[in-house]
Amino acid sequence: MYVGVMLAQIGIYPLLPGISAWTGNNLAPSWKRSIGLAWLLAAGNLGSLIGTNIFLDREGPQYPTGYGVSLGIICLGASCALLMEFCLWKSNNARAQRSEAEIRQKYSQEELDAMGERSPLYKYTL
Repeated sequence: MYVGVMLAQIGIYPLLPGISAWTGNNLAPSWKRSIGLAWLLAAGNLGSLIGTNIFLDREGPQYPTGYGVSLGIICLGASCALLMEFCLWKSNNARAQRSEAEIRQKYSQEELDAMGERSPLYKYTL
């Protein structure tokens, strides 16, 4: 009866460390990283509020609303992740068009540090 739940746990629990690492690696400077990770954890904890309200007792044991909303959120999340990866890949390719020497000639180290992830030398982690 609970085999599906156990299989879901195998896929759910490894998500948080991976998503946290991806978020942390793609935000700079450190204050943006800390705010981004806080927002990520806060949004992730909203899942319990949503989950307890979409599985309606009167629809059991099939729960079409609960499973339908869950499937929709999974599809939306997968689509957003693919779009994000494409945008980061495109940004990395655009930044790779200029050489490091050319960039360092135009900007000082302090200016590059102040730019954070907007620096032409910053590479997003995919």
